[in-house]
Amino acid sequence: MGLLGFLIICVVVGFLVWLAITYVPMPSQFKTALPVIAILVLVAVLLIYMFGGGVSDVQIPRVR
Repeated sequence: MGLLGFLIICVVVGFLVWLAITYVPMPSQFKTALPVIAILVLVAVLLIYMFGGGVSDVQIPRVR
């Protein structure tokens, strides 16, 4: 996964979080925690690919 794939994942996850917050009835604690959890998951995916994941298109810079 490269930069383009990661951006697509960010857009899809953001859209799903927006749908859940807008249309799913839930307590306010979950409405505030859901975007934070989504951001943490996206950062974890980014770190996994920066430190050794496969890249097939525009590369995400890697830390050596």
